[in-house]
Amino acid sequence: MEDRQKKLLLEEYRLNVELMIHDDRLRQQRITNFLTANSLLALALGAFLSNPAGIKGFSIEMGMILLSLFGLGLSLLWYFIQARNSEYIRFRRFQLRSLEARLGYLTTFRRTHMGLNLHQPIEFSELGETFSLGGPAKASSTYREGSLPFIIIGFWGVVLLKGLLMLASS
Repeated sequence: MEDRQKKLLLEEYRLNVELMIHDDRLRQQRITNFLTANSLLALALGAFLSNPAGIKGFSIEMGMILLSLFGLGLSLLWYFIQARNSEYIRFRRFQLRSLEARLGYLTTFRRTHMGLNLHQPIEFSELGETFSLGGPAKASSTYREGSLPFIIIGFWGVVLLKGLLMLASS
């Protein structure tokens, strides 16, 4: 491989690392934003529940129903955005592994994939040590973060059901 091609591949590698960092930061910011929005909705729900007469013309039941519908919609939106963002990150990792294979001497993302995704032990002969994953660390953090919207969806589903049951019994 000629020097110019190697320099271009290294520049592409550097840019892909930066893009992956950017995608990950956006993911973390979105998680923060959606958790904050859901916390504000839960706070509003608490305000409705603490006032037996309701708030500004809304009964407790209607407040619960409206807030839960908004929370459900927000959480579904969160899930779809997170799913797409996960694919951006996954694509960047594929791209980086491909570039490492073409360059022949970089190994970080290929070894990371082997150890963290394929659960293969990674030998560090210069250290005389082996890295291997165990137990709960085998599940992807991206996958686990992707389940957060479903936990919140479950909460808002219970609130919706309770509001509907209260409305039906009144």
